[in-house]
Parts: sequence; C-alpha cells; structure tokens
Amino acid sequence: MLEKCESDIQILSKQIVELEDMDNTIKKRKAEISNSIEIFNKIIDEGTISDSDLRMLIDKIEISEKDSKFGINIILNGKFKEHTLNFDEVQILNLVS
Repeated sequence: MLEKCESDIQILSKQIVELEDMDNTIKKRKAEISNSIEIFNKIIDEGTISDSDLRMLIDKIEISEKDSKFGINIILNGKFKEHTLNFDEVQILNLVS
C-alpha cells in the first residue's frame, strides 16, 4: 500500500512539473504575439500601415526566380498560420478592409 502511494506521488509530481512547464510555454507564446496583435489593432484603427509597422511585422522578404517566374516569400515576426497565394499571371492583389 505504501509503495502504491509513493508511486502515485511520483506520477502526480511529474504531472505537476509538466503542467507548470506547459503554463510557462503558453505565457511565453502569449507575450511573443502580444506585440504583433497590438500592431495589427493599430493598423486596423488607423486604416493605414506605416513603414515602421511593416518593419516590426516583417522579418524578411525573399524574392526568387525560377523558370522565368518570380516568387515572393514574406517571413513575419511571429508565429502565424501559414498562408500562400499563387498567381499564374501578372495580377494585382488589392487588400480592402
């Protein structure tokens, strides 16, 4: 009986540590995206995006060419869901709010 209780205590102690680690990870990720959310809210409120906003949101822009076709890869400063736009011909993308 005592061995069972000690085993249960070890299992529960391990679960507590795992939950605390998960909580710390969630808090860290929330802090990481908080700044980006504030920038997006400012952009939406003002209806425009400034050069400084772009610099804070975008980490890198990569332009490539393959088989006479150009590719643009925009890498954001944050962990966002991936989104891809593919165009077969020259097209203009208009973003309207």
